[in-house]
Amino acid sequence: MKNMKKVFAFVLALAMILTTYQPTATYAATKAPTISAKKMTLQVGSKKTLTVKKAGKNATLKWSSSKKSVATVSKKGVVKAVKAGTANVKCKVVTKSKKHYTLTCKVTVKNAAVSKTVSTQKALATALKDKNVKNLTIKTDKEVAFNIPSGNYGKVNLTVDAPNADVVNAGTFKSINIKAIKPNTWKEKAKGNTITVTADDARIVVEAGASLSKVTVSQEGGKIKIEAAGTIDAIQIDAAVDVSLAVDGTVGEVAVSAPAKVAVEGKTTAAIPVKVEETAKGADVTSSTPVEVKAATEISLNLSKGAEGSKVETTGENAQVAVKNDTTDVIKVTTPAGTQEVAKDTTSKVDNTGKVTDTTTNTSGDNNGGSTSGGSTSGGNTSGGGSASGGSTGGDVTPDPGPTPSETYTLNALHLFATNQMDVEIPEKITDKDKIEVRDADGNLQKVAELNDMYADEDAEDGEEDTWQRYMITFASDLTPGEYTFSYTGKEKIYQGEFKFTSESLAKTEAAAKKVQKEILGQTYSIQEKGKDDVSYAADQLDKIAYAYGQENDFWAGVYDYADAYTTSEDGTIGLEVTIRVQGEIGAREDEAYADVVQDLTGMVYFTFDKQPAEVKVPQVIFETQTSIVVKAEEGQAYVCLDADKTPDEDDWEDAFYVEGAEDVDDFGNIEFDKLSIGKSYRIWSRNIKEADVEEKSDEITLTEKNPQIVCLADSDKKVLNLGTVTTSEEDDHVIQIPRSVKISNYGQVPENMYLHGETDNVVLMKDGQKIESGVSVSLPHSDLAEVYSVDGFEKGEYTLTYDYYYCCSDNTTHQRAVGSQAVTYQVTFTIE
Repeated sequence: MKNMKKVFAFVLALAMILTTYQPTATYAATKAPTISAKKMTLQVGSKKTLTVKKAGKNATLKWSSSKKSVATVSKKGVVKAVKAGTANVKCKVVTKSKKHYTLTCKVTVKNAAVSKTVSTQKALATALKDKNVKNLTIKTDKEVAFNIPSGNYGKVNLTVDAPNADVVNAGTFKSINIKAIKPNTWKEKAKGNTITVTADDARIVVEAGASLSKVTVSQEGGKIKIEAAGTIDAIQIDAAVDVSLAVDGTVGEVAVSAPAKVAVEGKTTAAIPVKVEETAKGADVTSSTPVEVKAATEISLNLSKGAEGSKVETTGENAQVAVKNDTTDVIKVTTPAGTQEVAKDTTSKVDNTGKVTDTTTNTSGDNNGGSTSGGSTSGGNTSGGGSASGGSTGGDVTPDPGPTPSETYTLNALHLFATNQMDVEIPEKITDKDKIEVRDADGNLQKVAELNDMYADEDAEDGEEDTWQRYMITFASDLTPGEYTFSYTGKEKIYQGEFKFTSESLAKTEAAAKKVQKEILGQTYSIQEKGKDDVSYAADQLDKIAYAYGQENDFWAGVYDYADAYTTSEDGTIGLEVTIRVQGEIGAREDEAYADVVQDLTGMVYFTFDKQPAEVKVPQVIFETQTSIVVKAEEGQAYVCLDADKTPDEDDWEDAFYVEGAEDVDDFGNIEFDKLSIGKSYRIWSRNIKEADVEEKSDEITLTEKNPQIVCLADSDKKVLNLGTVTTSEEDDHVIQIPRSVKISNYGQVPENMYLHGETDNVVLMKDGQKIESGVSVSLPHSDLAEVYSVDGFEKGEYTLTYDYYYCCSDNTTHQRAVGSQAVTYQVTFTIE
């Protein structure tokens, strides 16, 4: 039987040589088992099943995870996301023929995107600290006040649906949609927000120093007031709505795309650009401050005193501007046919051809002589049914006459500092402590011994009402753990709120405060030089440190307040007085374990300004295919690919490649951005994972059809092997099995009608220094084994085998190599005795 095998092998080999005339053996990867996904991204708590194809019947599969704390995998390949991070899920496959394969899927787990709806200040503060919250809604019908603290919430879409609420916003969001709000009450203190107003009635006040990128008004029939003491880059009016715009600061452009009524006033002397689009036929623009109007359709333009210097231009074939000029100067209208003038105290229609019609003289009753809608009056004539105040409102808030004393106002900022001490933040001065009532769950009144005004030494900023107050209340005796209600009867409202605490929460907060006192306060921190002239930067860095320390120790901590300037000691040490607030219980107020217990720790921290920005290397692009970009990855850096004209924001970095170890890159240390488009231009951005404060970018990359469709790589760390003494295969003494190691990767897309595989070439077998001239080939039965075949068999002697390995993409029909890696040359020595 053994001789029969030799004869059959010889005939088979000879037939192969005579028909193919090439000593090359090919192993197609398509015949090997494959995994259903090489990469997957899951949210915490979700599941997805991996499958193995082409393993054949009776194959055994063994699944494992490199990080069970991140992702687990069942015996059936069901991957479950446990916590944020990355893990490699592997499947070891043993086929019926005892061939071994290891298949890998890189699993990235991200925290689930959370949508939250809150109705109290406490719940809002908690939600803003939750990094998983992407969509946040403030929804309540109660008459409450919300103060959104300063912070970058660039991943959060904020919706406000609170028709009776006041909102003061100092945070920067991904987007803001105001669906319903108390008519007089959105106060913007932040910079860079984009606000969409879908409420019927709203007022947006942009304070001095604050800015909005864009305000979009889209609710038909609404009445919207916008007061810009700061900066608004753009206002877009997309509905038939009444918009009153008071500008004491800067407005970039007002674009009108619907037949709206727009009234402009203010103290600004810079002309406000107003662009009226073709779809806004019938729009009515009124102004008592200079404007530059470009009209593409029929509109009315009413200019009163204060609007001198205004400019008008027709920009559409059907444009016609009916200019009512109540200023003290002529108004010039520029058309393609030339410039026309509308004299003072007259009204004329000017169309796009330069034709002037319907010229009339304004009567004295028509001349309002003052501010437009919402503005001042003069001579007993009120303009546009507006306010009878003596001038422009600018960025100031018009006093509200207020509700009847029977109305209640819900307070949210109530905190217990000790068993006999609590604070309250309230939008009215407390003038009589005897009007404060604090009762336990059984209705028992807790006597107030002392009331301290915590803001007594602070002055309101110029132009800002001193509205919100903070008081520390000391009780005559200790409170017992439980739930309490607070109420105060003010001049116009009854203020009410709730708080609760437990003995455990007091102990936890006290323990947390001791840790912060010891580990945070009094310490010296190295920050970047830009903090030398900016205490807010230093406070922000400290806030991150305190927050991270709290999270590590299962409590919350953050910078509550800080001094306006550094103090410098005689030895040159630079310090900053800060107040750090500590809360032992973490969670939402609705949680059973939650408690309104905090401690404020005030002390000094010290800074040096010698910290260097984190080193970030410019992304090194090593391959460009028609549909992908391959980057040499650096450990500790994050990478993101964007359109060439875009700068990454935090949402982009959330989806970046985070390279924290070898498991995050391929065998060559590369990452690939795939599924890109031919003809588009991109940039690769990188930043340090830990600091995330410095970004680098690649040159602009344009993918073209000239780029290869696919790139193949191959290499090995063990190209030279000495096997010592070996024996031939038990099944066939013409075959020697050789262990091999190879790493492969391919980038781009496999062209249609082609397949990936490994193949060998340039096979040379030497015996005792003499080359065996024919009948030698090397095949690749699986990834970690090669088989050398000799027609003549293997006799005793010293052998040296050399062969080249290629990782290739070849034609399905002709099996001709279209694309291949560089050759990996192996040299194997062995002895047969």
